[in-house]
Amino acid sequence: ARMNEADMYKQRLEAIAEKLQLQEEQERARREMGEERLRLEQLKV
Repeated sequence: ARMNEADMYKQRLEAIAEKLQLQEEQERARREMGEERLRLEQLKV
């Protein structure tokens, strides 16, 4: 059975939302790693 437009649209939105969530988590992880590195640099001084 052919999916109707509404179902296809909903699936696409869900896929986009998942991708955005992944990107946000990666950004947060990168930021936290950067802050850790800065903290270590300050300890070395």
